[in-house]
Amino acid sequence: RAICYSPDSRSFAVAYEDKSVRLYDTKDYDVKSSLSLPFVADQIAISDNNYYLAAISGGFLRVYNLENGLLRYEKQMMSAINSVVFSAGSEFMMTCTDNGLVQLYDTRSFYRLEEIDSMGSAADCDFHPDNKYLAVIMNDKSIVLINRYDSSDREYVRNADGGITDICFVKD
Repeated sequence: RAICYSPDSRSFAVAYEDKSVRLYDTKDYDVKSSLSLPFVADQIAISDNNYYLAAISGGFLRVYNLENGLLRYEKQMMSAINSVVFSAGSEFMMTCTDNGLVQLYDTRSFYRLEEIDSMGSAADCDFHPDNKYLAVIMNDKSIVLINRYDSSDREYVRNADGGITDICFVKD
């Protein structure tokens, strides 16, 4: 259903229809650990420090501590969550929902630090590698880059032909 690699590429996680997420070792493909979820995950993400695994389905978000398998944070949103991503250094987590809401969380407390509204369909989001900028797909024709320290500082990238479906910063 969903798959993601750990940032160090030593393991990968797979979400299954039986509401489980299994973490595999990339050397021998043996199962290292398993988590039971109350839903089938549509997307999963592992934090940069390999400490957290976030899983989303519909409006549900759950974040697990990968060291002990315990639930660390959960939230039910008013709208479907399109994406969840962790920042470089694992200090922040960001979600975007289909009602155009982007939320930024501190990963120590999972306190919501910031909420940005009117982001169109907010189909996907990502952090710039230095965490200064956020990128959000507003619709299939436009992406907005937002300065985290000055949210009025925004740049728009447009593709008149459309077809934008996901976004990912690549560290140079």
